[in-house]
Amino acid sequence: MSFHLFIGDLTVGIFSPFIREYKLKEIQRATKGFSTIIESDSHGTVYKAWFPDGLIAAVKEFRASQQGKDAFFMELELLSRMHHLHIIRIRGYSAGHHRFLVFDYMENGSLKEHLHDDVDQRCRHVMFQFGVLILELITGQSLGNDGEELVQWVQKSSFTHSMYEMIDVDLGNGYNERELRSLLALARLCTKNDGKSVISISQVLRYLQRRVIEG
Repeated sequence: MSFHLFIGDLTVGIFSPFIREYKLKEIQRATKGFSTIIESDSHGTVYKAWFPDGLIAAVKEFRASQQGKDAFFMELELLSRMHHLHIIRIRGYSAGHHRFLVFDYMENGSLKEHLHDDVDQRCRHVMFQFGVLILELITGQSLGNDGEELVQWVQKSSFTHSMYEMIDVDLGNGYNERELRSLLALARLCTKNDGKSVISISQVLRYLQRRVIEG
């Protein structure tokens, strides 16, 4: 799948070749006509699914009204990049009127534990990685340890003083300073680790849209 994020004149294109797009009828067949409900609550409905290629999966359905399309694809893209012990591997999606995410099925432990109780932790990992991605795009650096050095830099109260030293030299003067500062401020929010509520994907989109309009 391909996702493009437009921020002023900046376009960020991200490609995830290992995430499969499923048709609604494939999801329907795999869940035996949506009859294999594991649990259902205000977050959505989770089904157990058996796909022809042998994949046994947990399919989570979202109502279209719960999440905008852009936010859905951003979450999908970021989840596809996450590899962590406490994050279930995502295998695919369906993005029609009814939106689905397809995860590995967890044989041990309840799906509630994995898909719902870990939502806050999963969201923190996703948004942290998004913040690191922004920092890597701006600086041209790709560091290990989850971009620890970049994160430490942007979390310093004086980080704007050394901002120009950190910008990727390949950018030259081809950037808007106001937009750059906005992106760095967003990266700072996403990678903040003070125990407070993490910024959500919908808040990120509203933040970017507001900055584009104001700019």
